[in-house]
Amino acid sequence: MSFVESLLPALEQLRFLGYGIIFAVAFVEALAFVGLVVPGTIFMVLVGFLSVHGYFDPGTALVFAILGGIVGDMVSYNWGKRGEGFFVESNRIFKTSYLQKGKDFFASHGNKSVFFGRFLGPVRPVIPFVAGLVKMNYQRFLFWNVLGSVLWSALYLLLGYIFGATWVVARFWLTRTVILIGALVGFFVITYLLEWFILKQGKQMAEIFWSLFGSGQDTVKRWFIFFLMAGMGIAIIIVSGLVIASGGNLALDLSLGELLVSAREPGFVRAFSIVSFFASTLFVIGALCVICFWLWRARMRKYIVPLLVSLAGSTLMTFILKFAIHRSRPDFGAVSTFFFSYPSGHATAAVALYGFLVYILWHKIQSWQHRIHVLFLGGGVVAFIGFSRLYLGVHWLSDVVAGYLVGALWLFISIKLCQVLNRYK
Repeated sequence: MSFVESLLPALEQLRFLGYGIIFAVAFVEALAFVGLVVPGTIFMVLVGFLSVHGYFDPGTALVFAILGGIVGDMVSYNWGKRGEGFFVESNRIFKTSYLQKGKDFFASHGNKSVFFGRFLGPVRPVIPFVAGLVKMNYQRFLFWNVLGSVLWSALYLLLGYIFGATWVVARFWLTRTVILIGALVGFFVITYLLEWFILKQGKQMAEIFWSLFGSGQDTVKRWFIFFLMAGMGIAIIIVSGLVIASGGNLALDLSLGELLVSAREPGFVRAFSIVSFFASTLFVIGALCVICFWLWRARMRKYIVPLLVSLAGSTLMTFILKFAIHRSRPDFGAVSTFFFSYPSGHATAAVALYGFLVYILWHKIQSWQHRIHVLFLGGGVVAFIGFSRLYLGVHWLSDVVAGYLVGALWLFISIKLCQVLNRYK
């Protein structure tokens, strides 16, 4: 049984929720201006891919995607009928420059702009609004709206479906080791594209996100870290509950473990053992001493205590969870290990240490481009350390996920502590 097929029982219970998510993404993606920051096309390709493996019924997914797009455009049209009162150049979302782009496109293509605009990212969420603004005949708008939504949804779902079908065929011809290499290459490519997108659009997306809170923006920013901490805490409880309820035998853990064991090669084992070392106890202690010395000499001593809190708190919580849950290690480890499995101490330490180091550098670097490079470099290190534990067979997937959550919880606690210390220094 393939890895993807073995995931289906775990995903089955989310099937109907998934159709609702398809509708919601298509709806928000078509919503005036808000859709500028929603990657609806990528999501639809993913849905098409999952449809090949039986997670979604292609016809039903297509219907929900079409309906979401139609309703989103209709809402945008009705917003547009209210006039230009929304638009001032100082508004981060409803800029007059965005409106002018939509008007120019509409003037060039007429009523068919509602159809063509759906396939052009920069004007896609603007055109329905402009159609309402210029009082386009509603019947004609509805015709082009429905036609565009049908073809847009069908196109991207079909692309994902073709890709998924190609993957099914390829797995019969390729060894799992080759697939693993391809997956790693794919990870680098996707990461590069994501970084490029954030470098180009990240500031604008952040401005739009914060502007959604209007006059309450300062309050939300002040409480944002607390929201993240609460989210991490709830997620840890959920994952721990799933592990306890399953008796330590989650289907997803077993499936991924089986896949990675079949793709294990001596060269990869050596390489990922080196990666894993960068979150080992010995290395973390040495790195902590070096970083603290650097912070002291560079007169950035305000970061030392929060860094220690990040590592000490996450380590203590990891040990408490290990003793509380008593989960055994996988029996197919490529290297010898001891102590309980849940959560992964390596994953916890990676987030707590490298995450806080990224936080420090983020505040010391002024260039937006360099900040994003540091963020992705740190995230890549954390991701590869977690994957190394899975590939070496010394942890289950849920161990690594829980480790990330514990590390993130204490990272946010230490960041908040750092903010408090700065406020009262």
